Amino acid sequence: MRCRLDFFPWALAGNLCAALIALVVATAAGAADDPVVELDPQAARVVLNDALLLYVDTTGQLDIDDVTRPEMANRFVRPAGDPRNLGHIYSVVWIKFTVRAAPGDAAARVLELAYPFADYVTLYVPKPEGGFRMSIGGDHSRVSDREIPDRLFLFPAAPTPGGDTTYFLRYQNLGLLSLPLSIWRDDALRYSRDREMLLLGGYYGCLFALLLFNLALFAGLRARVYLAYVVYTAAMIYFMATQNGLANLYIYPELPAVADKSNYLSVLLAATSIMLFGRMYLGIGTASPRIDRWLVPLQWLGVALTVTLPFLPRLLVFWTTMFYGIIVISAVYTVALYHWLAVHSRPAAYVSVAITLPVVGAAFLFLRNFGYFPVNWVTEHGLQIGTMFEMLVLSLGLAEQIAVIRREREEARRAAAEDTLTGLANRAQLDARLPQILAHARRAGHRVGVLWIDLDDLKPINDRHGHAAGDALLRRVGERMREVVRGGDFVARVGGDEFVVVAEARDNDDDFSALAARLNDGIATPIEHGLVQLRASASIGVAVFPDHAQSEAELLQRADRAMYEAKAAGRNTYRLAA
Repeated sequence: MRCRLDFFPWALAGNLCAALIALVVATAAGAADDPVVELDPQAARVVLNDALLLYVDTTGQLDIDDVTRPEMANRFVRPAGDPRNLGHIYSVVWIKFTVRAAPGDAAARVLELAYPFADYVTLYVPKPEGGFRMSIGGDHSRVSDREIPDRLFLFPAAPTPGGDTTYFLRYQNLGLLSLPLSIWRDDALRYSRDREMLLLGGYYGCLFALLLFNLALFAGLRARVYLAYVVYTAAMIYFMATQNGLANLYIYPELPAVADKSNYLSVLLAATSIMLFGRMYLGIGTASPRIDRWLVPLQWLGVALTVTLPFLPRLLVFWTTMFYGIIVISAVYTVALYHWLAVHSRPAAYVSVAITLPVVGAAFLFLRNFGYFPVNWVTEHGLQIGTMFEMLVLSLGLAEQIAVIRREREEARRAAAEDTLTGLANRAQLDARLPQILAHARRAGHRVGVLWIDLDDLKPINDRHGHAAGDALLRRVGERMREVVRGGDFVARVGGDEFVVVAEARDNDDDFSALAARLNDGIATPIEHGLVQLRASASIGVAVFPDHAQSEAELLQRADRAMYEAKAAGRNTYRLAA
């Protein structure tokens, strides 16, 4: 038997560690008689913790005939600690336990090993005529080879009514030695499994609902953070299916080689996907680029480990996966907590709370396993409850992001279509709207006037009073233009001091001339800016569709030329295109 210190390269350290553990186990065991567990005929389930005796077969060569020899009886000792967590071991362990059924109690019973990651498990049940009946389990066996297919490992047990029955279990696992062994009445086990599958069905149904909801949001919004959430949710579904034994039962029941490393694969996928989601949701690349430079290689390390997993030795995979998962979760949690407390980021608050929930659930499960918490529905399914609320909290955070994404896109749309200083349409919006206005005018037989307006005195104002004064002047000019034109007319700022007004449905040139005159008067009105008055004027060129041009480009050119004619005529006036 070897403990986890055996990964050190010094053989002496490993031998000392094994000797220490053997000494502790033997000291705790003493030389007491074999314990016997009484089977209550009315009890649905009897936990076998107090009945287990262990023998470590360091050679791995012993068979059932060897361990049942009389001289081996005193070599089986009680475990020093809770059988559900006896540390890590690389050797074969033989477990011996005895149960006593009441006279006349012929109820069918089933032995349960509630640890889905045991590699090789073989139960030896004594036969009335002598010898043992062998029943196999473990994730290195095909589900079809097991007598009772289940997400955990179940073995038929037939205790002798009115007598003692001693069972032997050969257990081999490269990893945790966990022996959560119970013996069930068959009917009670079936009822318990039906109830468990109902609860697990609801649990996975909720996760799938969250996955599909956010997939729909991604399809509608095209925001990659929702796709990252979908990937993380899928990874968590696989991770929990592995932890529950459902992946081995339903996804690859006949592929023991895959089941052997599925636990590590699920951890890598979950850790890598939460790193991806956390970086995108928290915006680490923008908010903290220095931190992101450390997180990106860590994320790609997870991808590399996932790809190379089938080719790596299992012991290396175990340690690498364990440390990688701890480092990633700690990194994401630390970054999220920092951004929550220091930057007051709402997404960071959601991530911090979400990561805390499964940790609390796992803590409930851990404390229950060691007897600090009672066995009940909450402690039994603490991890599922924690992950369920984790995904729900993250989904709520993403739902809140919908308003943020829409606002950002609206701002981007407005920035693309509007002049940020004056709030008027920009050149791109003019180029898009003018063809539509002319097309409508052709169908309706309307005349359209294009007025090209150039401010005459903006540069001197900027030079004398500063650019803030010039900006204030431009904003006020834009407001006055909107006040002068009709509600259906179009006003755009197309350059630093240039504007275009598109006026629809006027009857004759005098209407366009009157509009140009009103614009001249409105722009020439002094503007109060602090303690000074800003005075400006404008030169306006007017071109009319269809009189002066048929296309939008030609119409703008004619209006521009007319504007220069107005400047040449002394400014603060307008001219119609010839």
